[in-house]
Amino acid sequence: MNPIENTAEQGTSFGFSTVLFHAMQGLDLVEQYLEEAEHNKDADMANWLRETRTLYGQILASAEKYY
Repeated sequence: MNPIENTAEQGTSFGFSTVLFHAMQGLDLVEQYLEEAEHNKDADMANWLRETRTLYGQILASAEKYY
């Protein structure tokens, strides 16, 4: 593999890792906000956060085919 291809591959790998990291961070924040919404009995916000949590889960699950 020439140095240019190697660098491109590393860049792609790093970018993918960064996206996964931020998705996991987002999921953690959604969990925190969901607890707060449930504690405050804000049903609309809690429902929206549950939907958001599901979407984050789908994103992370679909990423398995790339690593």
